[in-house]
Amino acid sequence: MKSGRGRFTIMLLMLVSSAGQALSHPDVSATARMEFRMDGSRLIGLTQNLVFDDATSRRLILRFDKDRDGRLSEAERGALIEETGGRLADRQFFVEAILANRHLLLPRASSISADLLEGRVVISGAFALPDLPDVRGQTLSLVIRDPDLTIAFRFDPGRPAELVDASPACRVDVRSDPAMAYFGGLVTPEVLTLSCP
Repeated sequence: MKSGRGRFTIMLLMLVSSAGQALSHPDVSATARMEFRMDGSRLIGLTQNLVFDDATSRRLILRFDKDRDGRLSEAERGALIEETGGRLADRQFFVEAILANRHLLLPRASSISADLLEGRVVISGAFALPDLPDVRGQTLSLVIRDPDLTIAFRFDPGRPAELVDASPACRVDVRSDPAMAYFGGLVTPEVLTLSCP
């Protein structure tokens, strides 16, 4: 019996031309846009919006747009959320959070949504944070890592994050961090940092 992780990997590999190519050079890519919901310097909620690449979006639309009208009905959107969004949620959308060198365990996404944006599939996961970490004087780092290299992630270069109700002193930055390299050191992920001096 296959594990949830195995089923998720197989489902995504079905979207690409061959499993071998996907494992060495993932044909599925997603651009991440983060939303930090703040109360001053205290983080009260986090949402990750994943915008899938054109080819993957076409495959997903072909699979879930049953009436072929180029839109997602409520039923079609629900099926997409249940299958693809649910499996992303099982893995916290591949997000790792580190606050002041301490790893934060993100809960399962409290809500998942899916939509189309200019022909691209967007799947969003919202996380309710029970501990409400205070970022004042600290740095919160987010990294998106897929150790199986099924999906290639990057933060949106134009709008990697949005701060809602944050202290004016809070800011975000994106950089590569070789210390967080994975897949045998071959993949160096981008790290998004939130700091509130």
